[in-house]
Amino acid sequence: MYASVSGQIHKVCSSEKEAIAKVRELIDLICNQQIEYEDNEKPREIYVLPQESNKIYDMREFVKNYLDNGYLYELKERFAKSMFTGLGRIKGKTVGILASQPQFDAGVINYDASDKAAAFVRFCDAFDIPGFCILMLKPLQ
Repeated sequence: MYASVSGQIHKVCSSEKEAIAKVRELIDLICNQQIEYEDNEKPREIYVLPQESNKIYDMREFVKNYLDNGYLYELKERFAKSMFTGLGRIKGKTVGILASQPQFDAGVINYDASDKAAAFVRFCDAFDIPGFCILMLKPLQ
């Protein structure tokens, strides 16, 4: 309930061991905001957005194209699913990612999604984490 209805929990884990590992990942992203970057990533398949505006796609996969090793640490993943928030690294620098998610409710920014976005912006600001935002909204017709 706290993870999906009110959004008060960032991560849900199945064991104490998993929870500790997730907390360590988060602390590493926050505390080590600049790490040594080596451009030796193996080529991987690039996720391309569909040309057709009525096709559903996963914005997470698109965002991973730009992150080091395609690694995304998602926050509040069970709450307001039409918007996703997370942390990753670009060339070794921690960044916050805020994006609409067309897979759920066509990426509509409702009350919960805007609350989630605002809380994430405050979180990034508190730790001096730069962020980027991708909003894919369909025009009104």
